[in-house]
Amino acid sequence: MSTIDTEKVAGVLIGKAVKQLLNTDEAVSFRAVLAILNDKRKQAVSREGIAACDSAIDEIQAMIAKTTNERSRAPVNRKNFLAQWKPGTDDKIH
Repeated sequence: MSTIDTEKVAGVLIGKAVKQLLNTDEAVSFRAVLAILNDKRKQAVSREGIAACDSAIDEIQAMIAKTTNERSRAPVNRKNFLAQWKPGTDDKIH
């Protein structure tokens, strides 16, 4: 299975997990989708199925990290910026 096929299947898995949550009383959240995908990965038997589950899990974890990072982002004052800045690394805050 190619990378593109794996990503398509991963998208389908995410969609099915969301639909499954919509049919229950449980709230649709990234963490709930992640729990369903982890269960599906445990049930997967083929290498392609495991790869698709891993891809879907990675995508949801990236979404969780992004939203967590955006919520926890605090205003950066000059002192904090200088403490976090490392010369020679694209001049970005780390």
